Amino acid sequence: MKRLLLLPLMTLIMTTILAQQRIIKGTVREKSTGQPLPGVSVTANQKSTLTDSLGRYTISAGAGDLLHFTFIGMSPLSL
Repeated sequence: MKRLLLLPLMTLIMTTILAQQRIIKGTVREKSTGQPLPGVSVTANQKSTLTDSLGRYTISAGAGDLLHFTFIGMSPLSL
């Protein structure tokens, strides 16, 4: 009986946890020229990715997570 109750409870908890994550997509561009920046590190809550050759990125983040952008020779930015 306990096993039958545990499975639905664990499924509900995991669904709630996973539902709070969102996929964020964007493009990083140089401020003054508007040119895309490839190779920018994008980090959110212990997950990270790099922008592609067109400055695009995709990352999973929870509501309220900050995105941190770092690139060699430029000041880091958190949004």
